[in-house]
Amino acid sequence: MEKEIEPRLKTIGTYLQLTPGKKFIVPDFQRAYEWDSYDYNQCDKLLNNIRSYMEFGIQEPYFFGTIITNCSENDRYCLVDGQQRTTTFLLLAKALQLHLQKLYNDIQYDPESRGIFESVSVSLKKIIKILYLVDDEQVPDLMTNPRNYSSDIFVTESMNEMYSNEMGRILNGLDFESIMAVVETIPHRRKDNRYTNFARNFKYFYQYLEKLSQIELKEFAKTFLDKCQVIDIRSWNLGQATAMFNSLNSTGLPLYDSDIISSEMYAKASDRTAFKQAWQNLRQKVGELEIDKIVDMDKILTQLMYINRAKSGEYMYGTGGADVTVPGMKRYYIDLHRELLDHPMELCADLTKIADIWAQIVTYPIVYLMARFNENYKFYLISYLFKFDLSEITPTFVEKICRLLIKIFALIDITGIGYSSALVKSFLFKENVKLVKDTDLAEIENDFRIHIDQNWKYDDVKQDIWDYYGDSLIYLNEYLYAQSHGKEFYLSDNATIEHIMPASGRNYDIIREDAGITDIEEFKKTVEMLGNKIVLEDKINIISSNGWFRTKKTKNIQSATGYRDSRYAIARDLVDYPGDEWGAKDINLCTERAANRIVDFIFSGHIQGD
Repeated sequence: MEKEIEPRLKTIGTYLQLTPGKKFIVPDFQRAYEWDSYDYNQCDKLLNNIRSYMEFGIQEPYFFGTIITNCSENDRYCLVDGQQRTTTFLLLAKALQLHLQKLYNDIQYDPESRGIFESVSVSLKKIIKILYLVDDEQVPDLMTNPRNYSSDIFVTESMNEMYSNEMGRILNGLDFESIMAVVETIPHRRKDNRYTNFARNFKYFYQYLEKLSQIELKEFAKTFLDKCQVIDIRSWNLGQATAMFNSLNSTGLPLYDSDIISSEMYAKASDRTAFKQAWQNLRQKVGELEIDKIVDMDKILTQLMYINRAKSGEYMYGTGGADVTVPGMKRYYIDLHRELLDHPMELCADLTKIADIWAQIVTYPIVYLMARFNENYKFYLISYLFKFDLSEITPTFVEKICRLLIKIFALIDITGIGYSSALVKSFLFKENVKLVKDTDLAEIENDFRIHIDQNWKYDDVKQDIWDYYGDSLIYLNEYLYAQSHGKEFYLSDNATIEHIMPASGRNYDIIREDAGITDIEEFKKTVEMLGNKIVLEDKINIISSNGWFRTKKTKNIQSATGYRDSRYAIARDLVDYPGDEWGAKDINLCTERAANRIVDFIFSGHIQGD
């Protein structure tokens, strides 16, 4: 007979203490470990809650919510709800073990510390039994010879976790230094952000506890293990455990839509091992893109939804009108188009192709430029590129479609019309039906030209550019200038905006007088005009930003601090600008040229490279 549900109120020390042979398991369908001590600081909140509880001397136990586990498999304590908290509790327990062990060694022969020693000894033994699943007789030996023991209390099987071995490295470490020497480091990240959430949180706990006095450490350990509680709900039926989770979802992080969809895909997979491998491969690629804030898993799924909806034309009605209402991602995949989940490997392959496309184009200068505008461009760019093989997607190829999209997104920026306007979103939705199909790009370009000509006026847009004080057009002006002068267009993530006439600095008053602008408000307006801003490398901008124009022009090449050292076309050409003064007349002249350049581009019907 199947066991009933078994709910028990337990201290954390009792909850974490499994019987020998048992393990905490993060099952395949679970999300990655995402509790953080960096941005959202759930770990800091946990520590502060415990400290506040200690300091106020509250008698009632402190409650950390509900844990739901599936115990239907022998020796496996599968975390359905409570994965994030259980992982964090174990990381904190490991940090405590290291500090308590040092304190234990320091005071065990000190007669004046007998009171502290007894309490430390009790807490340390509890943690050792938790982490290593040893009995009372083995504890003294482990405290003396930790190298003879290993901890395998925690196993991560989640297909969403990219660092499944990290907990083992931490829990089996002998000291803080050796642990931090063997944990994963993530490429392209700096300082503590280069560590996984596991290692970063462990480090955070360790360094926090390091600041406590002996008495505070003793009390913290006792409070954490013996006075903090959870409700441990054990079920012997996965479906039952999942249903309880959906009803309670106590104090954990809410699931991403992608977590829910991936678990549905996993359940449908005929070969779960193959699907898990494919999904982990996808997660790895998307994780690398997420570092650069290109896409995450939810965005990849949303982009595929846009592609599929455009292919089917399901949002079109009447004589070419478009319903721009977008269903939630979970509703689309689970409620409206559940048939997609019946083919998880095919769906995973489509998602992987989107990730591969982004990985290939992310460094293209034209995509860097496109990214300076409203990020909704991604839906339409990926819709167009998705139908091609990766070998066909070259910088020149991508530039053609980006030029069309930039026209619309530049108009959003110039006129302030808003992406959700019928002139923008409705048009792009209708055009997306053509973007996903084998429609000739010349036909799409003609649609853009007609739409722009019918809904905007050349002179009005030009006037709006004169009144523009944002940054996106600065990058567009750099691109168009380089194109029109036959120069390389270069753009990277180290690009910043440089004011040719400084907007502030110690020479502010003198520069304003030299510019012939006596009114302060007029000066503030003038320095923010399009003709006074250029793209420049951040390291050059930092050094030269408040300097005189003649100084910026003439810095020598060895110093790498002047315009002549830049890779950006306008900055380099300013070195040969006639005259060493830069005033209101120069700004107005350059604004006029930039406005003409941009408005001519928007109202042109030419696809670069044709």
